[in-house]
Amino acid sequence: MDGIEPLGAGGASDPRTAGAGAVDGHERVARRAADGLSRLLGRFSTLVLTLAAVAALVGAATYATGAWVIDGRGWATVGLVLCALPFVLCVLAWWRLRRGRRAVPRALDDLRTLARDGHGFVTSGILVDHDTQRPLGMTARSFSGLSGQLRSRREQIPSLFTAVQALTSVPALLAIALLGILGLGLLGTILLLVGLLG
Repeated sequence: MDGIEPLGAGGASDPRTAGAGAVDGHERVARRAADGLSRLLGRFSTLVLTLAAVAALVGAATYATGAWVIDGRGWATVGLVLCALPFVLCVLAWWRLRRGRRAVPRALDDLRTLARDGHGFVTSGILVDHDTQRPLGMTARSFSGLSGQLRSRREQIPSLFTAVQALTSVPALLAIALLGILGLGLLGTILLLVGLLG
């Protein structure tokens, strides 16, 4: 029959070659996922440092304004806690990101484990498309769903869990810190007006 190649001809692939190709594909996917995770953690670190500087500036200004307007030792304690809270949250976020970034090199081995695990490949479809085997766009929101799945395997892949947990926990801390900065800015403005008018 014309058009049909016999087995063993060019149409059949060598199992050893196919196996090596699968391993290479898994390695590429693991490295791309690790690179994407590292880039996201780096971007968040830059954002956190910027927000921490703003929090320190606004907190110091508000505390100084309150000390000028409000007499007594009450402001020294309450005001210090209020004005330092956003900065402390930023420092906590930075510490988690730093811990997550330090875990990324070791997380590469964990990603290799997932890439070799068929079940892991399905459950971590956020990292790769199971049909095309191509890495998907990675965002902090996309990792939120993955974090819950990794929790049950945290002992098997501890470094990856640490890195992903850092990435998924930081946005909430930054949101609270940002609200705190806005609140301190409003409070400082009110205190300044009271001081000037009084």
